Amino acid sequence: MNFSLNSLSFAQRLLFITAVPVVGLTAFTLVILFDHIAETRELNSEIESVAELSELSAQLANTIHEWQKERGRSAGFIGSGGTKFSSEIRSQHESTDNLMADLEEIVHSHDFSKYGGEFQSRIDRGKTLMSDIEEWRSQILKLEVPASKAVGYYTSMINNYLDLIESIPQLTDHSEISLLVVSYAKFLRAKENMGIERAVLSNAFGADAFKGDFFIRYCTVIANQKSYLYAFKAFAKPEHIAFYQETVRGPQVDKVAAWEKLAFDKAEAGGFGVDPSAWFAEITGKIDLMKEVED
Repeated sequence: MNFSLNSLSFAQRLLFITAVPVVGLTAFTLVILFDHIAETRELNSEIESVAELSELSAQLANTIHEWQKERGRSAGFIGSGGTKFSSEIRSQHESTDNLMADLEEIVHSHDFSKYGGEFQSRIDRGKTLMSDIEEWRSQILKLEVPASKAVGYYTSMINNYLDLIESIPQLTDHSEISLLVVSYAKFLRAKENMGIERAVLSNAFGADAFKGDFFIRYCTVIANQKSYLYAFKAFAKPEHIAFYQETVRGPQVDKVAAWEKLAFDKAEAGGFGVDPSAWFAEITGKIDLMKEVED
């Protein structure tokens, strides 16, 4: 049976003619609505991911800050033959444990496998390294391990998590967020090399000489600091650079620079005449200024 508008009444024809665009408009509206729902879900998912990764990054940075201090005190303790940092190192263990507990809680309360196998493998490796810390502490307190290996242990653990933070820009499609995380990661790297410098010179000033390859390490970390700070400035916003320049300055920064020059000038002969505890306090003050910028 063939359909014809002529067979319809005027009212039916009018209803049919008006119904066609209404149906089309309704279908178009539904398509737009479903697309909007899908985009909203995708955006909400990305917001949740950014929040989750930001929480992890912040806790990692705080825990790394304590590992850096523990590394420096451990190196100074070993370099002085156990005569320096004896009480400070035990107090530091407690502070580090508190931050590690917070980190472990975040790691166990989220499923980070959704960010890929490489991301999860760094999480798993970090767990393994953290589980070894008590054994390393025991050896350090008994002076059963050289400073180079003690520094190496903490540095491996820190680098593992810094690598993880540096991988986060690959997990977002938002270029501004990605660039901010890159600048943040480079700043963390600069601060980490400052932390290694603290450990290296705590050991050298404790022993009153550079032992083993520690002078080479010292030269390397000084160069790395400059390189990473340059990269930070290349990716950071102008207001972040200005805040860094306004914050990381003052008497402690100047004192650290003077002792850095002394370390270079007397590298071959030794005999620095610097109390490692005083050095540790001054450079920790500078690193704390870096922490303000980091936060």
